[in-house]
Amino acid sequence: MGSTGWSRFPWLSPGVLDTAIGPPPEEPADPGHWRAAIERWARDTRDIFLRHPWALALVTTPRLMGPNETARLESAMAAMSGPGLSPHDVLNSVLLVNGYVRGAAQPSVDQQEPTFGHELIRRAQDRFPHLNAVLSHVQGKPAEGFEFGLQRVLDGIEAYLGRA
Repeated sequence: MGSTGWSRFPWLSPGVLDTAIGPPPEEPADPGHWRAAIERWARDTRDIFLRHPWALALVTTPRLMGPNETARLESAMAAMSGPGLSPHDVLNSVLLVNGYVRGAAQPSVDQQEPTFGHELIRRAQDRFPHLNAVLSHVQGKPAEGFEFGLQRVLDGIEAYLGRA
């Protein structure tokens, strides 16, 4: 208990992680379509964590990135460079999307939806009517939640682009 990152998977080498990550998704022909490109990148990144749940614990540890992981970062940064952001804003936008993807993938990687004590909340419907209504609606639909969140993150970046 309490172990994280590489200590949980001592048999793995950084090369195994980089192989599991694989190359980035192909770039769209038109670099002006930053949103479609970063959506594809985000979904592909989430899919990596769903295929290789152990990878999520490792990508947040201090280490040298392998060539595939570096190429994926370059791909995301290239997509975000299209709208004319400064290099600093490109990096922050990619980190924002990446942070969202990792956080949204965690419940699926843990092989459970966020429970929030579902059973206890259901038993106290009078005390938690809003939570009960939401839980009844979203149960079994984690992909919808991922897409909703991804679109709101990208809406925020798009709004920022309109101000910049």
